[in-house]
Amino acid sequence: MKRSALPLCLVALLCAALAVLPGCNGRPVNRWLTTTPRSSSPTSEGIFSSIPSPSSGSEQPSLEHTGLLYAVFEGGAVKQYPFGYEGSLTPEKIAAALTDLTGANFSIASRTDPGTGAIVVEWLPDAALLGGDYDRKNEDFQFYDAESLDWFMMNSLSRSIRETLGKPDVFYVMNGNEPLKLPAIDYTPEAGIPFNRDSDPRAHGA
Repeated sequence: MKRSALPLCLVALLCAALAVLPGCNGRPVNRWLTTTPRSSSPTSEGIFSSIPSPSSGSEQPSLEHTGLLYAVFEGGAVKQYPFGYEGSLTPEKIAAALTDLTGANFSIASRTDPGTGAIVVEWLPDAALLGGDYDRKNEDFQFYDAESLDWFMMNSLSRSIRETLGKPDVFYVMNGNEPLKLPAIDYTPEAGIPFNRDSDPRAHGA
């Protein structure tokens, strides 16, 4: 009986040792666990090495020119804001600068009438004027109704184009060459009359 006790003790010890090993007690092994030491922060050869830092690469080119945007608020109050641009100035660049400034999407396409020099501005479907994006990121430009937002956009774009591009007449259209219609604020431009000469008392785009 004494000779059989020793093997039984060895078997018991062996089973106890196997029980603490992962996977040997019937429970699944977490495959994300590893015994390889890991540093507390990634090195230059780590997983973040492929992400460029903000200072890497060439610097942003400086802008060639500076212009002024004319923000026209209710009642005709005007504030001026400088903006930078490269190359020749176009209505599209003015509209893009107004978008950056205000958070309202001034999405347009424009053409110049070869006979009169007037600028025809087509408001595109994604413009905030037609229900597109409006991010109220700037607390100076907070509009919560169509009346104030739409007139701000039309007046500001017209005034900015006229002041920076030599006082051309500005016509507003939509869907290619259809007259602009804004039923939410009960406004349609007068036929053949540029916006900057509109007799509507809410118009301040001259």
